[in-house]
Amino acid sequence: MLLNLSTCFLIISGGIGFLVMVDVVKCRFRFRKFTLHSKVVVTTTAFLLAAGALLLKFTDPLSWLTAFFLSVSARTAGFATLDLGTLSNAGLFTILILMFIGASPGSTGGGIKTTTIFVLAQEIRCIFSKQRPGAFRRALPANAIAKASTIELLGMLVVCCTTFLLCILEPGLPFISLLFEAVSAYSTAGLSTGITAQLCLPAKLVLIFTMYTGRVGAFTLLSSGWNARNPTRTLQKKPLRLDRCIMKKQDSSALFGVIGLGRFGSALARTLAEAGKEVIAVDCDEQKVKAIRKYTDYAFVVDDLSEEALTEVGIQNCGTVGICIGEQIDISILTSMLVLNMGCRM
Repeated sequence: MLLNLSTCFLIISGGIGFLVMVDVVKCRFRFRKFTLHSKVVVTTTAFLLAAGALLLKFTDPLSWLTAFFLSVSARTAGFATLDLGTLSNAGLFTILILMFIGASPGSTGGGIKTTTIFVLAQEIRCIFSKQRPGAFRRALPANAIAKASTIELLGMLVVCCTTFLLCILEPGLPFISLLFEAVSAYSTAGLSTGITAQLCLPAKLVLIFTMYTGRVGAFTLLSSGWNARNPTRTLQKKPLRLDRCIMKKQDSSALFGVIGLGRFGSALARTLAEAGKEVIAVDCDEQKVKAIRKYTDYAFVVDDLSEEALTEVGIQNCGTVGICIGEQIDISILTSMLVLNMGCRM
């Protein structure tokens, strides 16, 4: 029992990611002080562990420890304390779902990641509640839902294609076992129902390619291929002024900028973020920028308040910008004139 629990602890630690582990220790296990990423990872991981253990317990005659161990191991490690081929189809399907979701970003595991499934769940909730997507008093970035949907769709596409090829190459094996092998390969979980050794060479090569795709990421592979064929797109760093005008016409109050993160600037950025607004926060002090990242993902260290530097962080896309540089009035005036010249309101 002690060995199983110790292994579970190591698997969970590796599955949540190194950044989350550092943040948890730094905040002394106080959930309210975690970053948004850490809150999402910890919450989603706890839900998946509990839900997986309960489903495995009720679908198969397993002990609570065995069900919990399988729920932990299925998403990243690939350890098993029993022959998975003896499980029912419902039990295999439960493990299959856990493997497909996988671990968290920045961890040692694969899958589509816990943050992806969390964003999709928030989108489903918002469809019925008619509210803006967000969690923990924070609004989700505008492109988060599109990225999450793309990652899930590509993952399902890879799994379906792999399963289809395995069904052609190995028509005598059960479909659920072949599907299990495909998902296990894509998520790099390492679990199997015991049919891997029976597969022919072409089927094994298909699994090898699927494992490589799952480890690198289908989204990454397609992005790298697209950028290789369109190199001019990657060289354009500055957004076009036309894009800024279009954005303002659509929603001029959707994005706020705060330059200077003193007491007033930090309070302003925090209040706007808690109100569900997208905020770009800028300061030359790295510690202040790190502190405000608990409330917004768009916090940047900018040493030189030039037009080029502010353009790189996206200040020109803000509908309203607050200049909160109170200590040096000359820099505050110059920055205000610069922001107005960039077409932003104050």
